[in-house]
Amino acid sequence: MEYYFAYSIYMDIEQMRLVCPDSKTVGAGKLYGYRLDFTRYSTLRESTVADIIESGNDEVFGIIYELSEKDLERLNDFEVARKFYNKIYVDIHHYRPQRKRTMGNKGLIRCFTYEVTNKNPKAGKASIEYINPMIEAAFKYRFPFSYIKKINEFCKKDLLAKKSDALDFFIHLMDYIKTEEFINEAKAAKEWGGARLVITGNLARKRQLASSHPNDLVIFTPHWRELSWLIKKIYSNRSINWRIDGYNKYYFLNEMGKAANEYQKKKGRNKSGYRGICEATLVKAYSLFT
Repeated sequence: MEYYFAYSIYMDIEQMRLVCPDSKTVGAGKLYGYRLDFTRYSTLRESTVADIIESGNDEVFGIIYELSEKDLERLNDFEVARKFYNKIYVDIHHYRPQRKRTMGNKGLIRCFTYEVTNKNPKAGKASIEYINPMIEAAFKYRFPFSYIKKINEFCKKDLLAKKSDALDFFIHLMDYIKTEEFINEAKAAKEWGGARLVITGNLARKRQLASSHPNDLVIFTPHWRELSWLIKKIYSNRSINWRIDGYNKYYFLNEMGKAANEYQKKKGRNKSGYRGICEATLVKAYSLFT
């Protein structure tokens, strides 16, 4: 049995268990004399990945795990066999946010961790998908705000790029819904149903869902094909879906559905054209995702 100090994406327990299913969380930890950096591009992650570099009075926060022998083998195979990392041993202080400073060597835990072997300070930008689990873990364990902000700085370039891509995507959709190609494509669309949002043109189905799924938002509209096509297009687009996870998808889909419903109520179900209801949904989506 050994202790592992995770300062990277493995601060997220779910990510850690993908590699080390038997791992046990000991708590948060702090490593003095190092700083966090991103010095290697990973084709697997499609991002630069976290590293630690010796640096005077700096400090790195992370999570301490207790690993079984099998997990040790799994992690070593995953990290070291690729020859991208050195395994090093460091002394980690237990981090307790209610205590402003750690006194002496009391409570030190000897842990192993990994540092990038061939560091490249110009390895490129870190992706939001890679950074987000780190930030979520940092919030969960109440790391200092200044440290969370520092983590976030590493993905700002990717955030700006993704926002730009999202804007381009919405502009494209605004133009596309005015074309014959859109009308033809939407003819083959299936009824949208997911994340407690259903779009249907079948009144009997709406009534049945009101009884069987009272918490779902059901939109009954003659333009259900066009609207279903649009929702699916937004939900599955790469410039958008990095923002969506298992928890917030209900909020995002509900907000887009409510925008479509409100537009239809305002104009009248039979008087609202497909373009209008789609444009109203797009405007709401733009405000949510950019």
